[in-house]
Amino acid sequence: MDKKRTFGLLTRRYTMWYLVFFCVCIVPFLCARGYSFFGPGDGLNQQLNFFYYFGVWVKKIAAGLFTGHKFELPMWDMSIGMGDDPIIAFLFGNDQDPISIVSAFIPVRYAEAAFDILIAVKIYLAGLSYSAFAYHKGRSIDSIVAGSMVYCFSAVMYIVFIQAGFIAIFFAFPLIFIGVERMWNGKGHFIYVASLAYAMMVSYYFTFMVAILIVIYCVIRFFTEEGRSVKKLVTLLTRFLVFSIIAVGISMFFEFPVMMNISQSGRMNRTFDIPLFSLNYLSLMVSHAFSCVYLGGDAIFGISAVVVICLLCLWEKKDNKRIKLLFALYTVSFVFPVFGAIFHLMLYSTLRYIFGYDLLLAYIVTCTFEDLPAVSRKKRYILLLGALIYAPLAIVLGGRAGALSAVSLIVTVIAYVIIVSLIEKKKLKSSRWFMVPVMVSCILVSAFSFGDSSVFTMLKAGSAYKMNYELLERADLDKDEMKNVRYSVIYRVVHDAPTNVSMQYGINGYDYYSSSCNPYLTEYYTEMGVISSATGFELTGYRGRPYLDLTSATRYVLRQNDKDTCIAAPYGYELISSDGDLETYRSSGDVSMVYFCDDVVSREYYMECTPIDREEIVMRSVVLEGAEGGSEAEDITAGHSACDLSVTASGDISYTGNDITVGPEGGYLELSFDEITDRELSLALDGLIGDRDATEFFIIAVAKCYQDTVVTSDYYTGFPPKNTYYCGKDDLLFDLGFAEDPIDTVRIYFITPGRYTINDINVYTRSEEQLDSAISSFYEHADMDSVEYSYDGNHLNAQVVSDKDQYLFFSVPYSEGWHATVDGKDVDILRANTAFMAIPISQGAHTVELSYTTPYLLHGACISAVSIVLYAGILVAEHRKKVVRKGR
Repeated sequence: MDKKRTFGLLTRRYTMWYLVFFCVCIVPFLCARGYSFFGPGDGLNQQLNFFYYFGVWVKKIAAGLFTGHKFELPMWDMSIGMGDDPIIAFLFGNDQDPISIVSAFIPVRYAEAAFDILIAVKIYLAGLSYSAFAYHKGRSIDSIVAGSMVYCFSAVMYIVFIQAGFIAIFFAFPLIFIGVERMWNGKGHFIYVASLAYAMMVSYYFTFMVAILIVIYCVIRFFTEEGRSVKKLVTLLTRFLVFSIIAVGISMFFEFPVMMNISQSGRMNRTFDIPLFSLNYLSLMVSHAFSCVYLGGDAIFGISAVVVICLLCLWEKKDNKRIKLLFALYTVSFVFPVFGAIFHLMLYSTLRYIFGYDLLLAYIVTCTFEDLPAVSRKKRYILLLGALIYAPLAIVLGGRAGALSAVSLIVTVIAYVIIVSLIEKKKLKSSRWFMVPVMVSCILVSAFSFGDSSVFTMLKAGSAYKMNYELLERADLDKDEMKNVRYSVIYRVVHDAPTNVSMQYGINGYDYYSSSCNPYLTEYYTEMGVISSATGFELTGYRGRPYLDLTSATRYVLRQNDKDTCIAAPYGYELISSDGDLETYRSSGDVSMVYFCDDVVSREYYMECTPIDREEIVMRSVVLEGAEGGSEAEDITAGHSACDLSVTASGDISYTGNDITVGPEGGYLELSFDEITDRELSLALDGLIGDRDATEFFIIAVAKCYQDTVVTSDYYTGFPPKNTYYCGKDDLLFDLGFAEDPIDTVRIYFITPGRYTINDINVYTRSEEQLDSAISSFYEHADMDSVEYSYDGNHLNAQVVSDKDQYLFFSVPYSEGWHATVDGKDVDILRANTAFMAIPISQGAHTVELSYTTPYLLHGACISAVSIVLYAGILVAEHRKKVVRKGR
């Protein structure tokens, strides 16, 4: 049978078995129970939304070509958070691949169903990629299919149901290793270059891990094969180096801007204590080996128990030394966190490189599948005995999950022993019956993963549209004006707020969640003590802070809540409509993304102030780096008053000096002060360090009360310094709204037990007169009537008339990609108020134009072009050599 027909047969048989395994491993535990293939966290907010937005972005390109008759790559979108670069946003951390282009043809209402189908298809393609790899290694069809099922239907692979973007590396990795094998044997480099370039384009992060695995594999292969020499080593090194550089270079068109962006992120500067050895990892991986366990950092462990049987077969054979060594080294690496750190640029330890382990175990199954009938009766008894011995160990170390792991191993071994016995007795004739223990083990891993572990919290099927998109359709927004203003959403709890939603509709909000989030915006949120996400890459609005909303052009505030105690809309916003649990508020005055500032405050002075001072400063001035003192604004009396407090602890809590210890029952600090009314009230927590002994998140709630009755409450979920996502958000400012009725206490509830540190606690108030005075002062200098502006694609244009020399402020995130002209002449853009932009404007009428180009996009395009030309030249030269040889 020729190779094409053989691979065609393999593909058909693999497809048939994939459908069978999918129906028994996934359908009963997700589809039949009414779940989608992703969760309510990253799956909903990042993966699904960026999948759909990718289609939106593609349609913008098509509209420019076919409607506007021009090609312009959309490089800025004001509806991504407060404005961001879509190329960087959806490429980094979301691993969009060419298949995602189907989203351009799907209405938002059906995006969830399409995304589910796409995940199933991508898992299928990952298995097909593995099949091609094993086929290239010369393995039989039945053994390849068995290995591909183990590859696809293990808990390791199921990380894609939490992080759908990770599937790309499961697909690319086997293809890259086909290329490695061909390069090693001198059979060509195209597959290697193409697959490595693809991997880089969808995820340079995982490709870095792949590069390390390739190096390790090649070193082991070189020193375990015969005929090695220095000459061969130099030749191999040169070959791999040259074609790796070319492959990476080809991918740089989009990836170079992304890499430069993340290299400037504050997350790259963090350091962590990395232990040499982890008994915890060892315990988890032993006790949960055949069930499911989350290892942190988006890595899951749990394998098909049939691997144990295949490992026994592997060790019985004298050959396959290389595979044995790879298995031993890979397994041992998991208990040494430093290896995980190396794969993660030494930032912190993570086991995300476990995707290669899945491939290795699957290949071990493929290599030994044909040997399963030959295991002696004695070895089968040893297997059964080993499974029984494993059970108490797993239970002691892993509790219920350990017991499930033991059940998985015991049942799989029993199924295998039964099949062998029946074949020996000639009651079964085909060795394909060994797919039964493979299937049993995969079903059990799936059952324990989706049905009996806390790892997978899946979204109810059909709920994504309601949770994410229906809100904006219910809100009373004037869509015609939403290009130039923003809206904000207030939920009872910050983490209830969906993110990356407004960009689907092309309207401007704050909801943004991406690892490429503008670091200046994160810095601004932190400086202002905004009660948003504790991470450095998620924004959900200003949480009822009227001054910040006003200076950022928030026209509408949506308040969704079924509790009266939810914080109210900011001061100065009026209710215009109500739809069930959704209220729409509109600013009583005008708002604008572009306005004047005639007073300058030095950043040095600004940084010496508290968050409540800072929000008053940006209401009346522009903060500029390097500005020299002498600002009149610095001498203005603060527009707020501090309350005299008495602090008492209540419940299972002790408060001594700056230290707070919270017991299992929780408790609260009660801040008492003289009764106030008709004033806005804010709570400032200075230097709140969450549970110092823990790595998990902590939760606090604050409430303003009158005579022990809660009137308004808010919540904050934070991270302690040991958490990998901690970003220094230690100063918090809760705006508890304008109190028309009396208030006499504020409570701080510590919901999560642990040890906390807090430097200072203050309660501030603003009278109606103070609020109105600050707002009037803002409108006086902002002079919005003298500014007309429009935003279109990568361009922001403004016609302004200034009655004096001053600054034109843009409430648009600062980026090196912006370029500005005034009356056609280039001007420098200044980073203002930490995160935004300002340019100097002289007295008179002016035309101001801002245009945006993705930073380093041109550099990346040049690198890609040179790499493609170079590689094309190599291919042409090699083709000519072949022609010459044939001619001879």
